[in-house]
Amino acid sequence: MKKNKVLLFGICILVLLPTQVLAQGWRSRTWPTTPEFPPGIDLPVDPPEETPIDPPEIPPAIPEDPPDKPVDPDPPSSYFVYTVKKGDTLYSIAQRNKTTVAAILVLNPDIEDPSVIRIGQQIKIPQSSSDPTPPDTPPTGTLSGWIITIDPGHGGSDPGAVNSALNLREKDINLQIGLKLRALLKNLGAQVEMTRETDISMDIPDRRTFSNNKGAHRLVSLHVNAASATAEGIETWVDRDSNSVWKAYARSLHNNTIASAKVYDPTIKDRGLKYSGSTPPWGNGRKIGVIRYDLVNHPATLIELNFISNDREATRLARNDYQLALAEGIANGFTEHAQTYRKEDGLRR
Repeated sequence: MKKNKVLLFGICILVLLPTQVLAQGWRSRTWPTTPEFPPGIDLPVDPPEETPIDPPEIPPAIPEDPPDKPVDPDPPSSYFVYTVKKGDTLYSIAQRNKTTVAAILVLNPDIEDPSVIRIGQQIKIPQSSSDPTPPDTPPTGTLSGWIITIDPGHGGSDPGAVNSALNLREKDINLQIGLKLRALLKNLGAQVEMTRETDISMDIPDRRTFSNNKGAHRLVSLHVNAASATAEGIETWVDRDSNSVWKAYARSLHNNTIASAKVYDPTIKDRGLKYSGSTPPWGNGRKIGVIRYDLVNHPATLIELNFISNDREATRLARNDYQLALAEGIANGFTEHAQTYRKEDGLRR
């Protein structure tokens, strides 16, 4: 019994001794302590880590809305105000004051349709010289007594050249320019006859006969050209076998049309005067029917007013103000021609 107690005591010693040793060792270890600071001094605190903040996203600048009207390019002293009277057109006003319709439109952006002005309307006129023609001067009669046929090419079932992408047809553009030209020529005193005033079909021989029967002194046929997508410019045709008056007439209309078009857009190409019967594609004796010297009794010319196949030129041709610029140029050509030739010159009847 005594041996058993001794054995049991020994076992307890073996079990408890390592535990006591480990506990004593754990308690005897040295651990860092919080340092003591004198009273009144705050404990230093590490600053918190700064979280990087993305800069605020600045929205792109919003462009200002364009002004409703262009700013006058000239100071007030460079124009005077004119009150429109009965019989006035922008062209006649421009002619009397030695300026252009395009220049007047720059000063009057509220004029939406240059072919329409009303009696009593006040418009700014560029002062082109220190002694301008008095604004009350009535429209001149430069072409008084002249009978002029305007032939807007194609029409009706014949659309002429077409730009499908822009939905433009030659027949429409020809007529639009022709109607503008008629207003300008009438204001210059001419009697104007049109082979068509609406969208109707008309054969080439009927156009010649119409003009001959009207006793016209001059005929101008209006067209727009078509070729490649990059072809450009204005060209004017006259019969190669015609007399000098016919060719001088065609040259005056061409040169003045080019001049007016270049005021609108200086990049417009001058393709020059061409001769029906010798210049391709009207070469080897092939001739443009509406201006044939042997079949028309009076000087006749055909103007190809830019290329509808060229999108840039077609877009320009569709603009009302450019059409007016072309009409103005052609009218200037008639005025120039009438300063040198009588209406009877060049007639074949």
